[in-house]
Amino acid sequence: GGSSSRPVLQVPAMFGGEYKPPPDVFGECGVRGLFQVQDFISKEEEEEIVRELDAAKWEHSDSGNAKAHTQKWGVVTDLRASTFRDPDPSIGEREMPDMFKTLIQRWRTLALKSTKLRALAEHKAIEANAISYHKEQGHYLEPHVDNRQLSGECLCTLSLLGGCVMEFVQDRPGGSRVLSPMSPRSLQVVSGDARWNWTHGIPNSNLEGPRRISVTFRLPFSNRRR
Repeated sequence: GGSSSRPVLQVPAMFGGEYKPPPDVFGECGVRGLFQVQDFISKEEEEEIVRELDAAKWEHSDSGNAKAHTQKWGVVTDLRASTFRDPDPSIGEREMPDMFKTLIQRWRTLALKSTKLRALAEHKAIEANAISYHKEQGHYLEPHVDNRQLSGECLCTLSLLGGCVMEFVQDRPGGSRVLSPMSPRSLQVVSGDARWNWTHGIPNSNLEGPRRISVTFRLPFSNRRR
């Protein structure tokens, strides 16, 4: 059987004024180390990010963990060798865009106010990938654990457009299963036990609208630079 937990935390999209966050800014989601911030960006920011993404080329992916459309930025990873290198613009590889750098600074500022996830304040992501899921095209995310030798301590995922329910399953025989709803404009943080010891995936049936976009940010381990 599964359990479901929908965080109720609301965080203003822009930080300033007299806003005082609660003692634990990140709402925990049923698995140790799994957190979510609701309304991490505004509706207007969501629309701007989607416009920018759709102005670029989406690549169809039938390999890896996702059957969907994808884009990538930042350092280029070699999952087989568990290494990474800087992007090469001469062959079309892209640096991290300014709009992503703004989001990274936002979660670092927010994390400094959290008693649970201060480590996120040092999460200066240098790699990002976006996945565009179209429900009617049968898209999905296979259950997986991001590369344990390469992908770093935390995974941060921004949800855009449609919501979904991500399934977390303990990576051992007979492991527990937890259902984690992901709302549009929320930021999910996978760290600690959730990062290392649970698989995560999204079956096609768990996509709640015709289209969903996710943008996942990573900070690969520095000793894996090639």
